[in-house]
Amino acid sequence: PFSEHILSLHVVLADGRIKRCEEGREMKPFFGSEGTVGILARARLRIRSFPESSSFRSITFSSLGRLLEFLQRIVEESTLPFSIECFDPRYSSLLAGTGCEGTEDGGKWRCLLALEGEEREVRKIEERVERLCLHSQARLMDGERDWAQRFKVMRIRRALPGLLPLTFYIPLKELPRFYEECSKMKRPSALACHLVTRQHVLVLCFLSLDKTTGWTCLASLSNHARLSKAALRLGGIPGGGIGLWNIPFRKAIRPSEDLKEMGRIKRELDPYGILNPGMWIHPPPIFVLYRPIMVLLSIFEALTPLPTKRGDEKEIERCVQCGNCVDSCPTRGIWPSTTPRGRIFFARRQASLEGVMRIDYTSSLFNCTLCGRCTVDCSVDIDLPKAFLDLRSHMVREGLEPEALRLLTSVIEGTRNVAGKKNEQRPSWAGRLNISADLKGRKVEYVYFVGCLTSFYPMVQDIARSFVQILSLLSVDFSILGGEEWCCGYPLLSAGHSEEAARFMAHNVEAIRGVGAQKVLVSCPGCLRMWKEYGRKVSGIDVLHATEFIALALKERKFRFRPLDSKVTYHDPCDLGRMSGLYDEPRYILKSIPGLSLVEMEETREYSRCCGSGGDLLPFNQNLSMEIAEERLRDAAATGATTLVTACPACIRAFGMARTRTKMKIELLDVTQLFLRAVERHSAAEEGR
Repeated sequence: PFSEHILSLHVVLADGRIKRCEEGREMKPFFGSEGTVGILARARLRIRSFPESSSFRSITFSSLGRLLEFLQRIVEESTLPFSIECFDPRYSSLLAGTGCEGTEDGGKWRCLLALEGEEREVRKIEERVERLCLHSQARLMDGERDWAQRFKVMRIRRALPGLLPLTFYIPLKELPRFYEECSKMKRPSALACHLVTRQHVLVLCFLSLDKTTGWTCLASLSNHARLSKAALRLGGIPGGGIGLWNIPFRKAIRPSEDLKEMGRIKRELDPYGILNPGMWIHPPPIFVLYRPIMVLLSIFEALTPLPTKRGDEKEIERCVQCGNCVDSCPTRGIWPSTTPRGRIFFARRQASLEGVMRIDYTSSLFNCTLCGRCTVDCSVDIDLPKAFLDLRSHMVREGLEPEALRLLTSVIEGTRNVAGKKNEQRPSWAGRLNISADLKGRKVEYVYFVGCLTSFYPMVQDIARSFVQILSLLSVDFSILGGEEWCCGYPLLSAGHSEEAARFMAHNVEAIRGVGAQKVLVSCPGCLRMWKEYGRKVSGIDVLHATEFIALALKERKFRFRPLDSKVTYHDPCDLGRMSGLYDEPRYILKSIPGLSLVEMEETREYSRCCGSGGDLLPFNQNLSMEIAEERLRDAAATGATTLVTACPACIRAFGMARTRTKMKIELLDVTQLFLRAVERHSAAEEGR
């Protein structure tokens, strides 16, 4: 049970006191209480050791009978897999219909095993699994990709008009009979199961649901009553704890002594019934009529047409309001409306919002860095940044563009850059190198698309100078566009001006074609996204980030480095990492430098925090932007590193501003700057092309 992993609790009681529980007996009243006797404010967990070895296996079976035989043999072993999950054919078929990879056996039962422990122990279980698969005529495959997606269990929502998830605890041996009950349902169902003990399985039953009308949603609740009765009949119980819809079955789920004890604890800790009223202890009077209401709803359910999926469904309509995104959002505030879930909730109702509420919603929508951290945890795998970009464009068309971003857009449209300077000054960053005249506009294979920040802001101009020197060391024939380079359009897109952004990219595509180049090199991850998502679609021109280009060069030739006796930590830029999937290239470069010690922050790669400057947040809400940047600087300082390295001029700029505010002593460098510092200038010439 989960309670075995809890070492201590801090609970806020109804009278405001904080109760600290340090042992099992003290904590027991709060387990499974769901906020009826106290609010859990803090928990200390028992963490298991990181396994020496791990292995993941995906197995498909021709029938439920063969799967059950396999599971019953597995649970007889003295050592169990760390996790055992199963999925029925319809679940796998729906998943395949969403375009998910690795679901080619969509018409079969599937089992996902996670094996963890000592290497010898894991290998022993693997051999046992292989023998059982041969006996069951099952197909054994690598399951690492499936395991990485295990928290996105509701991805099948993308293939359905709506989703009603119901949970039940069922004896393992009764799984076929329960599945038969589910198959009799009028609404199409899909099952995902998790083995919770050697004898019991938690079944997550997904029913297709039409959420367009309240009556159809209400009628669908009769399915919960029907399947709950089936679960009880088979020796199981409904899941969902002491939730409202389990009230009619509470005496079958919990012994009468437990219910009496729950009442006693409630009277003692919350005598006025303040916390989460209307649950099991004092159920609403309406539940006296539960049985006749369910009979009526089941009749209505039988007469209701089956739901069909609309072809024009938008991303935000797929949200199931699970809340996985809430805690990870860097811009979340006190109110739910400031979270990704809240933004979607109000977006669905924006037509009915008026006055101050509509203005507040618009503010919340633009108080977002579009970092994509929410998408990592999304159980439905919704592309939330894209959804928010579409919503911003809609709000601008409605005349609700924030003033700060209206001014930014005006500057970009007037000067072709975010700095508001004459665009002919773009090559000024290279003045000290005395190479701008030689670079501009020549017929070449590569064009270095410098970007607005790297061109105009002194704080990050050395990134461009460093990369150009690296290209020269490698004898790369390249040019820049100079004044013919316009803003990539990403700030315009973030401000809700998608058409203007496309126009700017169209100009840049023509400028690249004008010098005959087929490849673009960029230092800015925002520019990288625009060239990948917009430029390449209309031009076929390939684009590489500076770290990709340097990493490729490192693999093709040997470099001679000066050792750098330095401890650094690396920050994953959102647009380079989460949005473009480039995590390894920067680290490969850093690890190639002798003497350099790379220490990772607690949250890295796809879980990395945002720097705070993305999505036009810096010009829209500088204080919030700086708070986020300062938090990331504290993450870096906690590693003991003397240098924070990243691969994005926008991140460097945000961290530089935050460093000035906090007076924190930490060096900020781009990967290209650090690489140039370490490489010996004659090495590339010695190696040749």
